[in-house]
Amino acid sequence: MHREIAEEWAAALESGEFRQGFHALRTETPAGPVWCVWGVLCELAVRAGAIPPAVESSWTTLTHYDGVSMVPPRSVLAWAGIAPDIFAHSSTTLLGDLVSLNDGFRESFTRIAGRLRDEFLNPALVLAA
Repeated sequence: MHREIAEEWAAALESGEFRQGFHALRTETPAGPVWCVWGVLCELAVRAGAIPPAVESSWTTLTHYDGVSMVPPRSVLAWAGIAPDIFAHSSTTLLGDLVSLNDGFRESFTRIAGRLRDEFLNPALVLAA
């Protein structure tokens, strides 16, 4: 993963701008949109001009990023420097575990941001790996 995008993602998760949601990249609710951890990365890709703006579904509460609503599209993964097969098999990496951390364990965006920083930005941990 590109270090600068990891930092931007972690900062966005901590910013308070994005309300945490589960099981979809972005869902429209009566109180406004909510994003899963991967949905925040998709939103950053939109803002960077890497993918077209998100499209709200006309028949569900889900929003589509580059045609996808449940996992990040390959275009977002490529922009962020993430292997496109990250969801194709069980992963022992943090990126592969993000769905479980967000949707299953319901870890807060703040905790997930800390894990991203430890994995991709902490020189002591990166050198030890």
